[in-house]
Amino acid sequence: MQKLLESDGIDAVCSLAIAEAESEGVDKVFVRILNYEMDIISQSDMDSWGYIPLEQEKFRPVDDSDGATVDRLRRENGEEIDVLHGTIGKGYYVQIGQSLGEERLLLQKSVEIFSTAVPVFILVAGLLGWFVARRTLSGIQALTRTAEEISRGHFHRRVEVRSGGDEIEKLAETFNAMLERIESLVAGMRQVTEGIAHDLKSPISRIRGTAEMNIETGYSQRDCEEMAGNTIEECDRLLEMINALLQISEAESGAMKIDSEFLDMSYMIRSACTLYQASAENKAISLETEAPEYVSFYGDKRRLQRMIANILDNAVKYTPEGGRIRVVLEDAEDRISITVADTGAGIAAEDLHHIFERLYRGDRSRTTPGHGLGLSLAQAVAFAHGGEILVESTPGKGSTFTVILPRPESR
Repeated sequence: MQKLLESDGIDAVCSLAIAEAESEGVDKVFVRILNYEMDIISQSDMDSWGYIPLEQEKFRPVDDSDGATVDRLRRENGEEIDVLHGTIGKGYYVQIGQSLGEERLLLQKSVEIFSTAVPVFILVAGLLGWFVARRTLSGIQALTRTAEEISRGHFHRRVEVRSGGDEIEKLAETFNAMLERIESLVAGMRQVTEGIAHDLKSPISRIRGTAEMNIETGYSQRDCEEMAGNTIEECDRLLEMINALLQISEAESGAMKIDSEFLDMSYMIRSACTLYQASAENKAISLETEAPEYVSFYGDKRRLQRMIANILDNAVKYTPEGGRIRVVLEDAEDRISITVADTGAGIAAEDLHHIFERLYRGDRSRTTPGHGLGLSLAQAVAFAHGGEILVESTPGKGSTFTVILPRPESR
């Protein structure tokens, strides 16, 4: 207003002020322009405002450090208004009033809405929280009940998994998967224990029988030497079985230590075939080898030799006279594969999925010496190198074992 006063005069200021008051609504805003004698030069329509006092001491320059004076007054109808007192230029006062009726109404409506909405919100939030807590606790309670039953030996129990898809359901699925694993391990331990007990019983009985017979019938130096030799032989078998079981357990738990070095797998395959050549010739079995001149691989020499020997030993053991065994080594960029195919008795379909289990022996292999640990150990070594063993077999026609070992850089 001051700049407009300096440029266009007091009449322009009065016109602008009155126009703005009327645009806001004469019952909502009023404007008065006065001179220093407190004479009203111009004002908006004051009919709806009643008496508004003019007190000269309340007018002060608008650029003063405390700013213009603002008073809150109450009209005759009880409505509150804010009234500003200030100066414009030299010799003129301005008084501007604004009704607080709409603000009060808005505040009242807000309070009414808030006072109604808050209890409803609290009630809905409480019900929702109760529902979520009940659902969550029901899942936890189900887990607790199942855990208590399992602690009493009911390993077949499982937690019911609902289709909610929340964290509790994921926890239930994980819990059930853990139970499946535990039950499988317990069943495996039970099977291994029974197998060990059975396999330990025979050699211990033989050792005891030999000693008892010598004591009852009298014994000579030769008898003692023979008994000692048989005892050593039986102990070696027992130690071999126990060591194999320990190595398999280490591999399954991930604790098998692999002492890797660079190897020539072609040389290892040919050496293994040479070792079993005599056993194959005794049964008139044709043992063929097909391998590149040199195949480099980084792995544990001792364990890989044992893996190949176990597979070859089975092939020679279960291939009848006049049969054929073919060993093939293939070299690829990211892996090597060792295939041992024989024309032996083959494996029955019901036994095929169990042949890598510890101490498992199919019906056809029960008459053949062994502990049922050779293939289990071979698979454990393959797993420890990040590989696997695949098998295909047709009863009466033969079996094919394929060892796939990834190169360390491709794992």
